[in-house]
This record gives sequence, structure tokens and C-alpha cells, in this order.
Amino acid sequence: MDFNRITEHHILHIMTAVAAFIIAIAVRFICINSGCEAGTANLVFVTILGIEVVLYLVLMKIIINQV
Repeated sequence: MDFNRITEHHILHIMTAVAAFIIAIAVRFICINSGCEAGTANLVFVTILGIEVVLYLVLMKIIINQV
């Protein structure tokens, strides 16, 4: 097994992580522009990122069990 190769699965995981990160950053900027403090915006960012991770893991578990 060649650990230096980037497979399709790695690319899928990286793209999903980048998309989730961009969504969480966008929600943080919206929160800051609406007048929230930086601490609240950071808490919103971490919460959104956590929700996205949980949803991703649940979806992957469902997909893996169906195959």
C-alpha cells in the first residue's frame, strides 16, 4: 500500500472539510456583521463546525451501512 498516494476518498474528505469550514466562516462573518461580539462569533463558528462534523459522520455511517 502506497501511503504517498492521494486517492479519491482523500479528495472527497478534503473537499467536504473545506466546504464545512467555508460555511462556518460565512456564518461567523454574518454573526459579526449583525453586531455580535467576537467571542460570541467564535462560539457560533465552533458550534456550526461541530454540527457539520456530527452530520457528516452520521451520513457516512448511514452510507457505509447501506453498501
